[in-house]
Amino acid sequence: SIAIAAINVVLPISFFIGALGMAIGIGGASIISRALGAGNKEKALRTFGNQISFTILITTTMVAVGLTFVDTLIPAFGGKGSIFELAKIYYVIVLYIGNDFRTIIGTYHFDSIRNWNCSTTNFWKYLFTFWKQN
Repeated sequence: SIAIAAINVVLPISFFIGALGMAIGIGGASIISRALGAGNKEKALRTFGNQISFTILITTTMVAVGLTFVDTLIPAFGGKGSIFELAKIYYVIVLYIGNDFRTIIGTYHFDSIRNWNCSTTNFWKYLFTFWKQN
């Protein structure tokens, strides 16, 4: 149906943004693990803060670019004709809600928190600890 086709048009864009968040999260988790293993908690906190800040910058940029070029991107991924309007609605929802929350607060950065041997509820504690220090 047309609705399923509209979703399939938007999914590659959504996956691309998610992949960027995943790359930042996994890369940051690796750096944090090595810093904690070396006993350098300050570097680990700084890395975690940089990781979150960079993710916010990337997702905000992707949303701005995505919304600016929405009428060009959707047809480029096959959203033409009757599929265009449904794909555009879904695209805006995914871009605003799905990718921002998924990449900023999502599971990508919880690996970094697990490196401190704590639960994901301490996410905000480590985030604010970084920003308080700088």
